[in-house]
Parts: sequence; C-alpha cells; structure tokens
Amino acid sequence: MSLEADVLKYGAKGAVLDYVRSNAPDVPIEPFVLVPVGEDWKKYEPQIKDLGDCLVRSSSPLEDGQEISFAGLFWTTKFYGQHSVDQVLKSLSDEDTLRYAEIHRVKAPLEMGLTFQRDSNSSWNWGILRHPHQENLLFIMGRPVPDHTRFSEDLIYDESTGKLQEVTNFCSSRLYDFTEAKFEDVPEGIEQAIALYRQIEALPAFQTGFTYHMEFGTNPVSVYQFRPFRRKQQPTWNIDFSELENVGEDYSVHKFGLSFGITDAEGLDLTIARALSSHENRKHIERYRKNLVGKPHKRIVTALLKGWKLSPFERAYAEEVARIDSDTHGGVDSEAFDKAVERINAQMKKDETCLYQECMHFYYGRDIDLVFPNAKAWIASGGVQFLSHNWFRALQTYDVALVDYGNVNGKTGDKIKILSDGIFGVAVESYR
Repeated sequence: MSLEADVLKYGAKGAVLDYVRSNAPDVPIEPFVLVPVGEDWKKYEPQIKDLGDCLVRSSSPLEDGQEISFAGLFWTTKFYGQHSVDQVLKSLSDEDTLRYAEIHRVKAPLEMGLTFQRDSNSSWNWGILRHPHQENLLFIMGRPVPDHTRFSEDLIYDESTGKLQEVTNFCSSRLYDFTEAKFEDVPEGIEQAIALYRQIEALPAFQTGFTYHMEFGTNPVSVYQFRPFRRKQQPTWNIDFSELENVGEDYSVHKFGLSFGITDAEGLDLTIARALSSHENRKHIERYRKNLVGKPHKRIVTALLKGWKLSPFERAYAEEVARIDSDTHGGVDSEAFDKAVERINAQMKKDETCLYQECMHFYYGRDIDLVFPNAKAWIASGGVQFLSHNWFRALQTYDVALVDYGNVNGKTGDKIKILSDGIFGVAVESYR
C-alpha cells in the first residue's frame, strides 16, 4: 500500500515509521508493532510482549499533517497494560485536543491507531528541523533524559559551509553569523543524526514541498518521528534596514533574528493583541484589585467607561466587571479578566491581527494557539526550545512567526506593521 493508505489504516506516526523502516532499513528505529485504527490492541498482545519494555504511542490519521499536527496533544506513555492504552486513547477527548480540532474545523469523531514500540533508552532526546526559507540551515535542539534541569543543547548547522555552531540564544540578530563559529565538541550521535535526516527527507514520500522535523535520541541513536513542518518558500526580496533607520522619531523599529513566513515588501498592517503570561496576568489583576478595593464595581466601572479613554481590552474588562453585582466589594478576580480575554479573542479577525506575547508561549497556563488562534502574525518574545511540541504546533498555526528577546511596546488595539523576508523579521510601531 501507499503511505497515504497506511496513514488511514495505522495513523500517521506508525505509518511513517513503517515506511522509513521498509525503504531505509539501515535507519535505526526501535522495533514496533502497529495496531490499526479501531482494532483491539489485545489481538497483537503476543507481538507486543516480544518487544519487552515498551511505549504505547498515539498514531492518529489526523496528526502530523502538513497543515495541522496535534503535536503534544495526543499522548505517549510507558506500557503497563490496559490502563496505559486507555490513557493514550483518552487523549482523543481531552479538552485541548477538542479545542484544537474545533479551531481547525476537524469534525468528530477523532480516531486513533496505536504504535507499541520498544523504549530506546536514549540518554538524550533531540529535534532537528530544516529552515523552510533557508534550506542550508538545520536547527538542532536537545535535552537530557530524564530532564531534571533546564539545561539544553542548542545547535545550528550550515550545510553550505559545513559548520556546526553552538548557540546560547537562537533568537538574536547574529543568528546566521558563522564567522566566529568555534564549536568543536560535537555531541555524540549528532553527525549521524544529520546524515539520517538527509537520508529520510530524500525518500520519495517526503518530496512534498515541505521541510520536516525529526525527533530522535542519542546514546544510542534512534529515530522516533518524522513530520512535515512548513512549506518551503524562498524570499524574492530582502529587508532594507538602512531605509528602516530613517523612518522617523515617531516610530520604533524592532528587529527579530528568527522568522518563519514571508510577507511582501510592503508588509502587513495589523492590530496588536497582547497575550499575557501567568505572571503578567496576576500582576494586572492585583493592580486592578488595589485600585478597586472597597468600591462598588458598577460605580467605579461606570466612571471608567464615561471618563477614561480605554483600550479595547480595558473596555471589555470594565464591561465584564460591570456585570458583577453592584453590592460586591473587595476587588476583581480572574474570572472577569479571562472573560474579557475571550471577548477580545472572539472579536479578532485573523487577517488583521498580530498576536504579541511576552516571555512565555502560553497564556495563563494554556497553549497560545488554543487561546488566541485568530491571528495572522505571532511575535513571541523570549522564544526558546521552539522544536518542542507546543512551540512547533504554534509555529504552524500563524502565517508569520517572529521570535526574539525584543519587546513590542504597543497595547491591544494599537497598529503595527510586520515585515518578514524569511531571514529576518521587523515590527514597526508608531508612537503617535
């Protein structure tokens, strides 16, 4: 059967592993057993027992697609019998899974096959990804197993020069400057993994016009997964930073060292929607609480609505507070705050919105693409480990994604211009 037919039968994860094993038998993949969609895993119990210590992995026909991935939403767990299988299957009905399906208009019921696979016992887990706009660049990120620390290894490999560089910060204006690359201690297994990545991406089934993300382990080397990322697109223009230096005192120009998605030379004129991390959310709630302690909600909110010039978020927030009983005293809890966020999100128009977030890739404990899906562009400040599941999924969601440690000053409702040539990104704000 073709890979497409196998995806429908076994799910994407299992079908891809089987395809690679059949067409590139020298690629190190731990032995596995595939259970087709809708079948009882116990029919395959003798083969599963032969694997020894193993994992039970989700394998849905819906995951790892070119437009949607479900990365990080379907589960993998150690196999200890029926309970482990039930845990994985339960992820089909998890709240975040259903939210993701709703956003991407995937109709229920969701289906899943299962992949039982011997645990590789690799001491490091890695991701490797080819840049969709600069095909000579490979991003490589890894963490030790088990990961009890925040330590990680971040590398970038330039195939045009053969240089492998260690980078302490992927997101910087010097991201693509290899002139001072002095990385000598290549982690064991990385060179082999790069060769395996090239071998797999050259297989006929993966000539799709997309770049791919490979998950793998080292010590020993073992390939876990191979999934499409973003469509290959080469820039037809480059940002002229000399022109941006002369935009005038009324403007602020922010440069981003990591850019996915390409705009035209005129850029995108968008409206900012700010997402708040958990810390920022609590900070704002506490500030409002201090201002409103001992005052009836309706009276103070009416004063705000009549007397202050409010941003769209402030107005939505004030209106939500105004719904609270006028006799309520003592300040504001997070419920009104979150409802205001929901209202702003519902009003956002995808082709007109730039989502900006500070410090974290999720809002108040929830993944950003599940809370703010309606945005054309996404600016993420402090983006690290962008090959992790939730970052990977978000980078597929937004047409343009700019990642760096810079800040955007504007508030929700302010205007911003976004430029991206696939190498760098720029955000231009007006002070007026």
